[in-house]
Amino acid sequence: MTDLNAGELGAAVRAYRARNGLTQRDMAELAGVSERTLRYIEKGKIHRPRQASIRQLTAILQRSDGLTMAVLGPLVVRRGDRPVVIARPQLRSFLGLLALHANQVVSHAEIIEVLWGHEPPVTYRELLHGMVSRLRKVLGSDVISTRHSGYRLDIEPDQLDLLQFDAARESDDVRTMARALGYWRSSVLEDLPEAVRHHPTAIAIDKRRLATALAYAEAAMAQGECTKAVDQLRLLLPNEPLHEGLHAKLMLALAANGQQAESLALYAEIHDRLVSELGVRPGDELRKAHARVLQGDVAGRPEPPQQQLAPAQLPADVNGFTGRAGDLARLDTLRARQLVVIHAIAGMGKTALAVRWGHRELASFPDGQLYVNLRGFDPVAQPVDPGHVLGRFLRAFGVDPAGIPRDIDERAAQFRSLLAGKRVLVVLDNAATADQVRPLLPGTASCLVLVTSRNRLSPLVAIDGGCPLALAPLEPSEASGLLENALGRARVDAEPAEAAELARLCGHLPLALRLAAGKLLSRPQQTITEVIGELIGERGLAALRLADDPRASVSAAFDLSYAALDPAEQTLFRRLGLIPGPDFTVPAAASLLDTPDPHQAAGLLDRLIVANLVEPYASGRYRLHDLVRLYATEMCGDDRDAYARLMNWYLNKARAAARLLHADLQYLDDGRPSPADVMFADAGQGRAWLQAEEVNIVAAIRDAAGSSVASMAWLLADATNGYFSMRMRNLDEWHVSTRAAIKAAEQVGDGRAHAAMQLAVGAAYWRVGDLKRFVESCTRSWELARRVTWELGMVHSLAFICEGKLGLGLAREVMEPVERLIADSRTRDFTIGVVHGLILRGSALAQLGDLRSAERSMREGLAIGRQSNSVVTLGEALRCLGGVYSQLGRTREAEQAYADSADAAKRSGVWLQQIGHLIVMTRLAYQSGDRATAESLVQQALTLGEESGNRVSHVDVLVFAGWLFRAYGSLPTAFDQYRRAREISHQGDFGFAEAEALIGLARTSVQMGDDSAALSFARQALSLAETRGYQVIIGQALTALAEAEIEQGNLVQAKTYARRALDVHRRTGHEPGERTTLEIIENAS
Repeated sequence: MTDLNAGELGAAVRAYRARNGLTQRDMAELAGVSERTLRYIEKGKIHRPRQASIRQLTAILQRSDGLTMAVLGPLVVRRGDRPVVIARPQLRSFLGLLALHANQVVSHAEIIEVLWGHEPPVTYRELLHGMVSRLRKVLGSDVISTRHSGYRLDIEPDQLDLLQFDAARESDDVRTMARALGYWRSSVLEDLPEAVRHHPTAIAIDKRRLATALAYAEAAMAQGECTKAVDQLRLLLPNEPLHEGLHAKLMLALAANGQQAESLALYAEIHDRLVSELGVRPGDELRKAHARVLQGDVAGRPEPPQQQLAPAQLPADVNGFTGRAGDLARLDTLRARQLVVIHAIAGMGKTALAVRWGHRELASFPDGQLYVNLRGFDPVAQPVDPGHVLGRFLRAFGVDPAGIPRDIDERAAQFRSLLAGKRVLVVLDNAATADQVRPLLPGTASCLVLVTSRNRLSPLVAIDGGCPLALAPLEPSEASGLLENALGRARVDAEPAEAAELARLCGHLPLALRLAAGKLLSRPQQTITEVIGELIGERGLAALRLADDPRASVSAAFDLSYAALDPAEQTLFRRLGLIPGPDFTVPAAASLLDTPDPHQAAGLLDRLIVANLVEPYASGRYRLHDLVRLYATEMCGDDRDAYARLMNWYLNKARAAARLLHADLQYLDDGRPSPADVMFADAGQGRAWLQAEEVNIVAAIRDAAGSSVASMAWLLADATNGYFSMRMRNLDEWHVSTRAAIKAAEQVGDGRAHAAMQLAVGAAYWRVGDLKRFVESCTRSWELARRVTWELGMVHSLAFICEGKLGLGLAREVMEPVERLIADSRTRDFTIGVVHGLILRGSALAQLGDLRSAERSMREGLAIGRQSNSVVTLGEALRCLGGVYSQLGRTREAEQAYADSADAAKRSGVWLQQIGHLIVMTRLAYQSGDRATAESLVQQALTLGEESGNRVSHVDVLVFAGWLFRAYGSLPTAFDQYRRAREISHQGDFGFAEAEALIGLARTSVQMGDDSAALSFARQALSLAETRGYQVIIGQALTALAEAEIEQGNLVQAKTYARRALDVHRRTGHEPGERTTLEIIENAS
């Protein structure tokens, strides 16, 4: 490549940049040339580049061929002889993690755990993608590949010291082993954070180094190269201060090298360290090495160790074990705790985790590994007696059966004595109770016991000092990885979305995933989609069963836990399957009992928690794993009475909250008092309950619609309609639920319910600012209400029709129906309808430019409205009144109205009022001269407006932000706010808001010196305002035209526009516009 001509070199550089996503600046920095030189070379403007530049560029063009990495010590990356600088710590950690697993996929879950722990940032996906992109720029685009479940570092053996070490360490040749150890500079990735350097893989690599060093030392001593053996072993001492085998080998090597005193001193050090830190004396290997040094028996080949019985009873390691990096690391940290209780529901992979960790840590337990299946939940056999287990364990260590006592206490004592000072791993699988475990606990700190159970075994934790380890379902990426390992990448890649959905339907439960994979493997022609169909169809859990083994099923695993419950616990567990939402509280569970009793329900839940069938996951809240829920539902069947009690509980609570918050937005409430046990002390408590139960309520509406108590669907939707219209986030779910309620109402012919549900559908459209559909839904509601002569429904529907049309800027169309609304509400003594109508009329008059009449109507509405219980209505009305006062030039009254509005917003706690509150507080900060606070508050308002998902409120904030930034002279920012407001309002056909945005664009353009744009925006605003009758906007547009004409030197035309504007401002009472226009006339003169 060094003989490329200038044109070819330029083309090669461009191609390399394009392939690796590099900018010219990136490439210039990488090659060590100036950006200008690189640009000229690419364009062929330098026909004979300097040789140094050619050499530097061609070195880069060798792609990753010259790339090498080293992890056996601090992370080092080089390209040829030059170091590749990767400065960012997180980027180094990410690369180091990939390098530890070179040519293997590292799952997203493991990467996230290492980089961010248990609290990853919301934007972790974007951050991860950015890191991959940056590393590819530096290392080459083909070095890091994206896989279905994570990322992989693709690298050749000669490019990574770890791969070279692993290749060389398998040899029996002394020189080859020495070369393998020569790759080590210090501990694995010792310069990276603890999460990387103490990663289970890093620890395993360090252990491979230790095993290699011990083997090398033995071989070197046999050849008389004792000095080399000592040198290698000494390097490992700082990281292995308690490893007896290492110290024993070093003692013998020192003595064989003529350093007997140092050898004996080393023994004294390790002896004291073992006693002080672990409370144990040196083991056989150290004691024998000590005796050999004292006897001078160290020449030649070391004495072969005496054969000792070290049982190795662990089952075979799980083939295709996937994920659980965090749990394996947790076990690493719990090693010194002596007793760990791994608990979870059936099928979570408790045994697999214990066995995998045990196999990985065999070297840590050289005196043996014991294993027993205690059969605590076996459907056929009885739980294994601990006395029988003790006999098996003692015989495994070579104890003569004749010498094993019959008494269980004596057997336990003999077992503890036998294990004293030994390092043994004891795995007690499938324990049912603490009493089954206690006799099997060693009495020495050097042993570790892993207990697995479906129960929590709390006594072992509280009394025996055990440490609990609760297993959760696999992460989605880990579940996908398990399917990929079982089925092969090709089959998963053929249906990636379906594989992810199958994992979700399996609840990310390892047992369920393996059964689903087994089904697919036994039927090569079957697709993942077909298995999904079986799962969500009538077969349910039966789909997760292998035909040739009836016990290989999820249901069979759960049957064992269910059978261990008493009848009362079984009853509540079954009925928990009736709960349609994702979680529940004690009172909700109590409603399922034949005689609802929260105290009894709490006790039953506690026992179900112990059995790991119910999970407490937040304060006072509980949930079931998805497959446990499905099992409970299948076991329960059709328990109509319990289901009706549950739905009634939700309805009574929702109505009690709504009566405190949105009494005016309940249409089907029959007025019956709520039971005392569902009442709330105040509106805040009611709102908190609705927030906590939001998802459950939506699920209950949808579920009830297809049940024997279908009326609960529309009654519950009606009770929560006011809350959801202000706060709802998951609108798709609300649409599905309300439409289900509509269908149920249609089927039974309940016209009122149907009309009310059309308003509930409209609430969702209102929530996102889809005002046209909002008006359509409310119109259908009005027609249905009229058909069944439901007068209250007609009034509500009419009010919302007026409100929607007003948001669309159709003020003229609002005047007639709003007068009818006020009259009808007064006739029926419906106070809230009168208040709503008067405020809507005031807003319509303000749009049409009759500001004085608008003020009178709003003040009348507020006077009546203060007698109602709707802080939402009052808060928004006060903000509108403050705007009218501002346009009339009555600043003090405007400030008071805004302050009252802010107070109402605080009490309401809904997103719409929070936005209004921030706007009000920003305005007050601006008036007080506090720019920093004003800009901070408006940014919060902009964020909330965008996150709210409501286009109307978003436009409101954008127009206000444009005004504020224009006032502060931040003209480009102001222009951008107005531009976005105009785009959104134009898309939504919000006529008045679009006109306001156009006025803002016109006035900002004048200040920015773009008179042509100002004239264009102002004319558009004038045309729209004249068409819709927005008199205040007409005056403002004429004023903006006058300003632009002055800037262009057209004074006569400017005066004409200004005089017309002045007439309009005086007619509407718009004092700020009148004042500005008078200044323009004076300037034009």
